[in-house]
Amino acid sequence: MLTFRILPGTTITVFGATGGTGREVVSQALAQNYRVTVLVRDETRFRAALPHLVRNPNLLVIKGRADNKDDVSTAMSIGQDAVINCLGTNTRDKDVTICSRSQRCINDAMVEHHVRRLIVVTSQGLGGTDDQFNPISHLVAKTVMRKYLDDKRLQEKIVTRDAMFLDYTIVRPSTLNDGPLTEHYKVSEGAAKVVSISRADLANFIVGELRAGEWIGGAATVTGYQPRRNTLTFFGPPPSRKVYEPVSEDSSTSSWRSMDG
Repeated sequence: MLTFRILPGTTITVFGATGGTGREVVSQALAQNYRVTVLVRDETRFRAALPHLVRNPNLLVIKGRADNKDDVSTAMSIGQDAVINCLGTNTRDKDVTICSRSQRCINDAMVEHHVRRLIVVTSQGLGGTDDQFNPISHLVAKTVMRKYLDDKRLQEKIVTRDAMFLDYTIVRPSTLNDGPLTEHYKVSEGAAKVVSISRADLANFIVGELRAGEWIGGAATVTGYQPRRNTLTFFGPPPSRKVYEPVSEDSSTSSWRSMDG
């Protein structure tokens, strides 16, 4: 099995599959022939949101909570190759610590069941990615979104704390919308202007990162594209960086390969 590049045909677990980003990740992963396990609290709600997928033979739905260690362990115990965590704040319950609480359970279950590959969705505004925020965005981050970002910040610390056990990628999206899939967005390391991105495009990056593994051990800021008059469109892979590449499918060791050419 390829440790760092999770190819179609392998099995992934998606947390937060009932949310907008999670639904897009599940849909696109299934379309690319991944086997997908989801852990959801409300199975009826999930199936109603994705009625065209409920009979897909590559989809396994498990009822449970992402902040319950036994439920998470059950979802992880059936031969998973990777985990994608799209959990966000539960606005109905006003639960602003769900992301950090769940991440602890997910990390522990991954270590227990020897699953290494992890992609976690947090938020732009963390890790110094707010340098290009306008005054209104700064105000929102410090007031309305403060508790949410504090929990996401703690979630990132929990992920990086277990870096010796996990091949993680942190994804920090800009504000999200329900626009169409364009495959047209910016990926950067660090600060970026706040430009809204569709959940479909965010999912496109996440599923693509499963295959590419170019952001392992790092954090990618993903934003929409804001066209400028008389300029060329930005569209393409993230900036050059060093990534893990397995020596062979049967090898348990890896070597560094430079993407700089």
